[in-house]
Amino acid sequence: MDFEADMSSAFGNSLSYVTPRGDEVAAESQPFEGTLKTSENEIVVLSDKECDTDCPYWRPDATSHYGWSGSSKAFFIEFQMDHYDNVGTDQGLLSDAPAYWFLNAAIPRILQYGNDRNNVPCSCWSTGCGEFDAFELLSKGAERAKSTIHRQGNLEGGDSNYFSRPVGKKMKFAVVWHYPHITALVLDDDFDFSESMSNDAIQKLVAYDPDSWVHSLYAIGD
Repeated sequence: MDFEADMSSAFGNSLSYVTPRGDEVAAESQPFEGTLKTSENEIVVLSDKECDTDCPYWRPDATSHYGWSGSSKAFFIEFQMDHYDNVGTDQGLLSDAPAYWFLNAAIPRILQYGNDRNNVPCSCWSTGCGEFDAFELLSKGAERAKSTIHRQGNLEGGDSNYFSRPVGKKMKFAVVWHYPHITALVLDDDFDFSESMSNDAIQKLVAYDPDSWVHSLYAIGD
C-alpha cells in the first residue's frame, strides 16, 4: 500500500505556507499582505512553534504548527469586509460571505470535518473541541454578522445580537477567552492595539453590558 496515498485519503488536504496574497502555496512562511480577494480563499493563522511529539492530531512531514494554548487569551483584529462575489464556480449562498473563525488547532492540522475511510474520527470534533465563529456572514452579501459556537452537547448556539458588517472602512474587534466564557466585541475606532495590556484593561473589555449591541458573551464551561 502506498503510505502517502493512504494518509491523504484518511486525513484530507494538508496545510502549507501561503504567499502574501494568501491564494498560492509558498515554500516558507511569509508575511500576509492583508487582503483576500474573495471569501472563497481561507487562511489559517497559527503560532510560529512547529508541532512535535506533544502536538496532538498532526500529520508527520506536513506543515503543522501549534495554536495558542491556555484558558485565558485575547485576539485583537482590524479588518473590513467589502462586497466581492466569488470568482469560481460556486456562486451560491457562500459567495460574498467572509468570516473570522476560531478553531481548535487540531482541526485544520488533520481532517477538518468528518471521519477517515474506515469511519474513524480523524480530528478532535469527536471529543468536543469545537469551533467559535466570532464574526460570520451567513448568506450572500449579508450586512449582519453573527457569532456562533459549535461544540458537542448543549454548548452550541448563536447570540441573538448581530454586528454590522464593516464595508468601506475598517473595524477594530476583540475576541477574549476568559474561562468559562468567550467575549466578542466591537472596539472603539481609537482603541490602542498596544504590545501589552493590563489585567484591568482586559476586565473592562469583558465586563458584559446586556444592553450593548456590539458585544456577545458565550459560556464555554463544562
